Amino acid sequence: MYSCRKTEEKAPFFQMKGEKEKKPEVNRSYTRYEENLEFLNKWRESRFWLVRATYVVAASVWAVVMVIGGFLAWLIATLFI
Repeated sequence: MYSCRKTEEKAPFFQMKGEKEKKPEVNRSYTRYEENLEFLNKWRESRFWLVRATYVVAASVWAVVMVIGGFLAWLIATLFI
């Protein structure tokens, strides 16, 4: 029947007795992405107004460049179909 005791975890049938499980590798690109977000958040929430102003200006310039690039890509795609 069923027991309340915690049963021992057994190794899968394809794993040898002395063999250890491989740990999954950490995805470094995700970690770097998180670090970049943390860096940007520090600039956005800085107590110094000059740092915050630099962040706002850089983010605004980046947004404008992306909008212009997107428009040019759309224009080229529609003209050369």
